[in-house]
Amino acid sequence: MSISKKQWFLLATAVASFGLVGVALLALGLLVGFFAGNETAQAASELPVYTPTQTASSHTGYRRTTLTVGTETYVNDFEEYALGLVNMDPQQAIARSALANGKVCAIANQPTSAYVAADVGSEMPAYEVFRNSRQPPFDWRTASFRELQFTRPNYTRDVLRSTDPALVAAVVRTLREGATVAPPTPVSSSLTTLSAIILYSDQVPGLAFQPSVYFDPTGPVYLAENISILPSKNNTVVYAHWVVANPQLAAWLKGSP
Repeated sequence: MSISKKQWFLLATAVASFGLVGVALLALGLLVGFFAGNETAQAASELPVYTPTQTASSHTGYRRTTLTVGTETYVNDFEEYALGLVNMDPQQAIARSALANGKVCAIANQPTSAYVAADVGSEMPAYEVFRNSRQPPFDWRTASFRELQFTRPNYTRDVLRSTDPALVAAVVRTLREGATVAPPTPVSSSLTTLSAIILYSDQVPGLAFQPSVYFDPTGPVYLAENISILPSKNNTVVYAHWVVANPQLAAWLKGSP
């Protein structure tokens, strides 16, 4: 069974918060959702069919996935890895994928001529954001963000929120101006070290920019525009361009006064 990045974080959250019981309940809920999704897909068999193609991205460790129907092509590549849905369970199906009959949905408040959400999961639904190839990639470097949200990677899953313009600016400035470095401790796909900041902008309604955060066990906090998690039998590899968070931002992320 293939597991997408979003599915992995969902399962990891269940393990951290509720142990094996939480995983069992989550699996049951996903299984019910899977059968319900299949029924919906069968009922929507007359919808257009998008043909998926996946190749290696020009960015090492990343994959470029496209969905094509007629002359329209939607893409999920490096620039889209950090884009997430505000509503993680879209309902308005506009097409289906030739792969596993997965749904392709409209995103609330977002024209389908710009972005769509496609279920790239197998047994478990997992929606990823796809950009119309005619639409320029989202430029987070110049975007205006009004709010940020962050879930600390601990067993209580503390949620922090802020509308402080200085704090929001610190996130963007760190990512935009920071020099890429290698954290002293190799990054692993651990729920206790990895999380993401969610930044909301009125320029991309229905979507959120979600840069990744890594808490190195030695103390420093690192940010990356996005990450690619490639699971394997022997060693799961995390690809990212990490930069050091400035002291103000690091203190807030850690929950320090």
